[in-house]
Amino acid sequence: MPWPFVLTGLEYTQVMEKPEQRYFHVVICASNAMDKPVLLFGDLDERQLKKQFLIPYRTGGRLAFGAKFLNVSDLTAVKILETVECKEKILNALQEDSLRAIDEHNQKFMWTPVEAVALGWDEEDIIYADADVTHRYIDGPPGAPSHLRRVLGSRGFKVATGTLIFLAASAWFDLG
Repeated sequence: MPWPFVLTGLEYTQVMEKPEQRYFHVVICASNAMDKPVLLFGDLDERQLKKQFLIPYRTGGRLAFGAKFLNVSDLTAVKILETVECKEKILNALQEDSLRAIDEHNQKFMWTPVEAVALGWDEEDIIYADADVTHRYIDGPPGAPSHLRRVLGSRGFKVATGTLIFLAASAWFDLG
């Protein structure tokens, strides 16, 4: 019987849950754009995120977006966000929330403060969605090997592996 299932009395009934759709958005700052946040990719699934962003990032390659190319070495900041709603719905919700906050402030005070910002009109405002998962996918600068590759390529790991191979070979020949 396929998983997941729930035991109810003497019979098993399968729990039918639709997997939740997740959307990934990549916002970057690049040295050639004066460190202004730019939405590089929006509404990606996890497979697309890996193919379009993570693989080029980890290998130190070039990112293709639209008709442009960007070297990952030019990136100065990266933020990966995960949402359960598409970018358009998140931005609309940000617009409504910020306008509501501005209206509430205007009802209390005569002057709108200088720092009053209406969010949701620019694609880059997705960074305020409060769903930062960058640490889950990136653990170093562009082109840097992952933690596992650093461990596997370390001198200590090579010495330990060589020692184990030598011990296994000597044990094999002693038994024969």
